[in-house]
Amino acid sequence: MGNLSCPLCKTEQGNTQDNIKSSLYLKAVLPSLVDLVQLDKPAKELIIPANEKILFSLRNGEKAFLKIQNGEITYSPKKIETPTIHILLMSPSHAVQVFEQGKLPFLLKGFTRISFLKKKFDALTKRLEYYLKETQNYTEEEKRIYAILQLKTALRSAEVLAEKEEVSKKILAGTPQGILRIGIESINFESYFGFIDGKWKYIDRLSGQTVSSILTLKDLKTTELLLTNKLDTFAGLGLGKIYISGIIPIIDNVGLVLGRIIQYIS
Repeated sequence: MGNLSCPLCKTEQGNTQDNIKSSLYLKAVLPSLVDLVQLDKPAKELIIPANEKILFSLRNGEKAFLKIQNGEITYSPKKIETPTIHILLMSPSHAVQVFEQGKLPFLLKGFTRISFLKKKFDALTKRLEYYLKETQNYTEEEKRIYAILQLKTALRSAEVLAEKEEVSKKILAGTPQGILRIGIESINFESYFGFIDGKWKYIDRLSGQTVSSILTLKDLKTTELLLTNKLDTFAGLGLGKIYISGIIPIIDNVGLVLGRIIQYIS
């Protein structure tokens, strides 16, 4: 499987890049497994018999806790129960190698569950990759799942960049505080990103907050074109495929942050 790279041998720029990328995988990509099994029947069938608690732990750093039970997955950024499987990532560089190159992590707990990791969980992550990588020859239902997973993962990623990436920090520091609702009209889907408790965050559901800006995409085709950078917002507005309202600088600046995600993961 190859040797682990030495984190001390990285340049400062490389360390910064890996720090951000490892956070994106732990805090944006892994949580998307929660949505995947809710939306995608083949993914749900993979885990129906499973009862596992998986802790991904970056040494001296962030964590991702996945509880798999009754065909559902819940996510937490901290350990909330005793894990049945504990996966240790030695450094941000090691984490990136594990997620991108298939390098082996250190398994601190769960040796008797290796079969589950290699078969069911690996198949589950490949199913997520099917939707998050380049567009495939999707069925109509898969197009709906693709759009939802892409948007939710992007908004979770924007939260990571808002916390860790200097350019995104500066963009959002000059952005009016508020909440942006992003929706897809044809499937009645919406999700949120906004300033809550002193931070810019992904918001799955509102709990009493007021929306200050709205970006609505007309249909799945418009969403796909926007996500694959084949349609810009101005062109979409002119074609009547995109609608915006409210505090426009929030829409513009969040869009700039979303556009930076591709520099780290794609």
